[in-house]
Amino acid sequence: MSGEGGADGATSAAGSDKQEGGSDSGGSGGGGGASTKGEHGGFPSVTLDADAVQKFAEIRVRWGGADESSEPTILIRGLQSATYHIEAAEPTMARLREAGADATITGGGRIKHSSKRRSIFIYGYSMQFGPANLPRVADLCRKQFPSDYEVTWTEGGY
Repeated sequence: MSGEGGADGATSAAGSDKQEGGSDSGGSGGGGGASTKGEHGGFPSVTLDADAVQKFAEIRVRWGGADESSEPTILIRGLQSATYHIEAAEPTMARLREAGADATITGGGRIKHSSKRRSIFIYGYSMQFGPANLPRVADLCRKQFPSDYEVTWTEGGY
């Protein structure tokens, strides 16, 4: 299954978690600064390394702690240098803990991001955390990246 579409004109949030006001380096690569659109508690909804195939982690965040009645926020973190999906999430997870949030990795996969082609392709799964909700990941990317980006996904591949 796949989905396609554009974004709402937000700028990409590529690079590291330094954009979240922290000092932890979350990745390398450029492609733009963090967008105020799609931010939650100062954390952009999506950060990806530019022009790279990368592992990503889907993180569920509850800002009121572990209270199940609070509405969770979903964050996506991609990192080209990550050998394991958890490595893509670790810098953000540390910052979330410092902020008092309850955060859990709920899945992962791979993302091919090309700023030159204005495209994001989402696929695969994490052997440790299972698959991310790929349609939701695509939707978050569409909201975070400029409207001329083509965002697609498939449940196939690893």
